[in-house]
Amino acid sequence: MVSLRQFATLTVVTILAAASAIAHPVLLATRGESNLNMHKMLDLINHERMQYGVPAVSYEPRLTQDANHHSGYQSRMGTMTHNDSNGNTLSRLVEAGIDAVACGENVAYNQNDEDEVMTAWMNSPGHRENILNPDYTHVGVSHINGYWTQVFATLKGGSKGSSSYSPGGSTYTSEEDMGSPKPFLGLPLTNGLWSTVNNNYRRSPAELQHRF
Repeated sequence: MVSLRQFATLTVVTILAAASAIAHPVLLATRGESNLNMHKMLDLINHERMQYGVPAVSYEPRLTQDANHHSGYQSRMGTMTHNDSNGNTLSRLVEAGIDAVACGENVAYNQNDEDEVMTAWMNSPGHRENILNPDYTHVGVSHINGYWTQVFATLKGGSKGSSSYSPGGSTYTSEEDMGSPKPFLGLPLTNGLWSTVNNNYRRSPAELQHRF
């Protein structure tokens, strides 16, 4: 049994954010049944990054599609997980044709809104590391039936991210030297909470590397 308020994290490599001053209408994600204020979520992510001097991440609709898929999968399974029938987060992105050098994922369950789930993630070291990771350039987010998913990625072949939400398009970032990924460390938390910290996924030119 898991508690009503719980969250889990998966880390790979991350980038940064700066707060955006745009209005906050409630906007649905690109597909599925996600109910989420994407403007507000992106602002919250980039505000936290700005506090630590980290560059902003950009909204990426393909990552949001993946996040929608994964939130829906968790809802159908009735549990939080970082894996599905396509494998781990990076395997899912590769399967979707998203050319990510590295990626990270935060999941959570039963938080009421964007502020509450971001507070929960920022109060957890592993989840906070994903949100503040300066290597990540793009993000997609979903919320379906109480299941929240953030997917961060470092995308090849373009410019640094911006804090603007643009539902009609996407931006890309150039490949960078991200250094050595950190080792896997699984941490059992109290009250039924579970977190995987520093579970790094990174691609080399010749192969997909899953380092523990």
